[in-house]
Amino acid sequence: MNTDATAEMKKTRFDNIDLIKALAILMVLALHTSLWRFDFFATPTASRVFQYAMRLISEGVPLFVMTNGFLLFRKQSFDLKKHVKKMLKMFLLLILWAIILIVAKAALLKEPEALTFQSILLYVLQTQIGHKYTGVLWFLENLLGVYLIFPMLWKVYVSDFQLFKYGFGIVAFFTVGIDTLQLLRDFVVAVTNDGAILDELIHFINRFSSIGNGWYVFYFMLGGMIFHYLDVIRQKQALFGLVGILSWPLAFLYGYAMSRLTGKVYNASFNYASIFMTFFLIGLIALTCTYKNGGNPIQKLIASVGQNTFGIYLSHMIFISIVTRFFYINSGITRIAAFLAVFVASYLFSLVIRKIPGLRRLVDLN
Repeated sequence: MNTDATAEMKKTRFDNIDLIKALAILMVLALHTSLWRFDFFATPTASRVFQYAMRLISEGVPLFVMTNGFLLFRKQSFDLKKHVKKMLKMFLLLILWAIILIVAKAALLKEPEALTFQSILLYVLQTQIGHKYTGVLWFLENLLGVYLIFPMLWKVYVSDFQLFKYGFGIVAFFTVGIDTLQLLRDFVVAVTNDGAILDELIHFINRFSSIGNGWYVFYFMLGGMIFHYLDVIRQKQALFGLVGILSWPLAFLYGYAMSRLTGKVYNASFNYASIFMTFFLIGLIALTCTYKNGGNPIQKLIASVGQNTFGIYLSHMIFISIVTRFFYINSGITRIAAFLAVFVASYLFSLVIRKIPGLRRLVDLN
């Protein structure tokens, strides 16, 4: 990328990032509202197979992390003090929203839990993926983990991009590379019932890994790589776009074939961390890089949703608790209705609270 092109792009507003973020939050809501019913063994229908394919693509977190890296690595200057303040704000928001979610979701249970100071404190400290009250905040925890090393990554990115590429290659090897080996191992086990050698090889390689939060670091650095090579992606938009489009059916074919080989639905979340998702992200940037917000109502809505994803993310679990507490969801129509209701409610919540002085800080990281 030449210097003039780099400087120009660093001043450019990328409307497609709002579009991608809007898609990402819809993917997240689809998962959290259990929109997809995909066990095509329990119910062998084309609809269930289609929903399995939709479940595989509904991985919004990689999109969020990649776009975050894309935007941050384009910075022309860096203020460490300001960055540390932002991380402190992220941490305080994490704690505050953990408390909000614990209190709200406990109260909305059919048999409300009587909370104590000690139990709230314990639940806050237990915040991780899968926790009954605060599990959704794992995204913020992991993002903060990446932000801790971002100052060093940015310095290398702007001063020695070759060294950054070397680091990216290492991260890619211990994430995409290892996961591809695991996909191969699963296939070999399904066919031969013996994947011991590949399994031991994976464990052996992992002993050399220097990263614990590998996929977040990878997707974040991928955003920086995409920004650096954005002019190349634009020049070969059709090629990268096609690769991105094909990555989805290829992921589906792998998952479906593995399901048939093993006699049970293959891990529906495997595409979160896979080589297929890597190509999908690059392809998504290629397919949307010419998108512009022309100001029509739909484009304005897309931009607004994209700019309010943080508020939607933080609040949507409360509205899911409300919907599941008071409504019986047992069909495709009711699942779609629940998904739309949660989206509209959390989106409006974000819009309203951002207009209230003081409270807007609850959904704003800037």
